[in-house]
Order: sequence, then C-alpha cells, then structure tokens
Amino acid sequence: MHKHMLRTLGLSLIAALGLMGLTAGGAQAEALKGVAGKIKVLGVDAAAGTTITGEQEGQGTLLIPGLNAEIVCQKVDVLVGKILSGANGEALAELLYLECVLWGTKKNAVTGEQELTTKLPCEILEHKSPFAAGSIVAAVKLLVVLHEVSAGVSDTYILATADNEKEEGTIASVLVTTPSECPLPKLTEIRGSFVFKVTLGDLNLKQPEELYVLATASRALSSSGLFTDKLLYGGINEAFLDASLLLWLVSDCKWGLI
Repeated sequence: MHKHMLRTLGLSLIAALGLMGLTAGGAQAEALKGVAGKIKVLGVDAAAGTTITGEQEGQGTLLIPGLNAEIVCQKVDVLVGKILSGANGEALAELLYLECVLWGTKKNAVTGEQELTTKLPCEILEHKSPFAAGSIVAAVKLLVVLHEVSAGVSDTYILATADNEKEEGTIASVLVTTPSECPLPKLTEIRGSFVFKVTLGDLNLKQPEELYVLATASRALSSSGLFTDKLLYGGINEAFLDASLLLWLVSDCKWGLI
C-alpha cells in the first residue's frame, strides 16, 4: 500500500539504510552546523513517546571504495521507533536490516562510479541472537536539522548518530566469515554519523502534513560534512551511504518536520 502511494506521487526512491563498518566519533561532541528543527503532529509539537514505524524502499547500500566492497540489504524492520521530543526534533530508532550481502565493486573508467562485480564469500552474521544470518541491527539517535539555503528558506534533514544508551559510540556491530577473499575483518563496529534529506513531509517547503515522511541519504550527503565534520568510515576507509526510509506514525496521524 505504501509503495503504491509513493508511485502515484511520482517519487523515484533511492535505497535503504544498508549499514556497515564505520569509525568516526559521534557528532554530539561537537558544535552542530545548523539549527535543530521540530517534529509536528497535527500542527503541534509531537508528544514524547509517540511511536514511529517504517520500511525500506528498494535495496539499501553502503559503499566502501577503499575496500572495493559494498553491502547491499534488501529489507529493514523497525524494532523500536519513538519520538523523544517533538519540540527539540529528537527521536530514537532501532533498525533490523535483513538479507544483507557483501559485493565486490570496481570503478567505471568512463563514469568514475563504483559498480557491483561479484558477490563475495563473506556471510554476514548478526552477533545478537535470535536474528538470522544476513542481519544487521542498528541503534541510532535522530535529530531534525535545518539548513538555510537562502534568506528565510531552509531545507530539512535528519542527522543520525549512535544511541549512546546502547553502546558507547557504536551504531552497530557486524560479524562476517573471513575467507581469504573477504576484504572485511571478522568484526566491524559501525561508528559515526550520516544525514538524510527529507523529501516528503518537509513543512519548511510549505508541504502539508502527510501520513508519511520520506528521508533519503546519498553519497553526496555522506561526504558533505553538512552538519558535522565526522563522516562515515568502513574501518579506516571512508564509506558512502545510499539510503531511503519511508516513515509513518503507528497512530496513522498526519505529521511532518520543520
């Protein structure tokens, strides 16, 4: 139902949050570049504890050019999603990524883009039972952030950082089998921050409140340092996220970010 609705809106969706090994400090320790926004429900600040759920649109990828590797995840389930403060634009999410596979990549000589080559023999293992192989659990704190593009006009973004109530500075921990063909270590901790641009439900663009909020990450956003100097890394290698999440309230109320 949700995918059909988006198709009727003519949206071309990028993939979802396929997360992988990152090492960078959380953005909370430094000054934020931008202004914190708000989460609105039916025209007022969202109440703490309001429950959010969502789904991935398409497949999600995390590219690690330095390793010639890319993690591709087919699905995501929202295990936990709740608003901490509507007035401060804060929320928490715990996401279960499913059917995740590691692929080799190579640089296209003409376009300069990384392209998938072969599926690598590195089975991804979730270190937290009872989840099946190919699963990754990520816990993040979300902050609505505004970026002024011209006088009085701002775009709306979501900055995701580690939920330090879970594990200090760690978004997720990924285990893989390690035959000689696998470029990743057995255990990779996900650290750092990443940014989504809100393309549906951005009240700063005079859009009305909707049932759905769509947030999209891209390689450009991953490397832009738009709100923090702490970028994504796979081990010691810089990483780039292409991701899209469709979010809605369990109460089915209309909402938006501003």
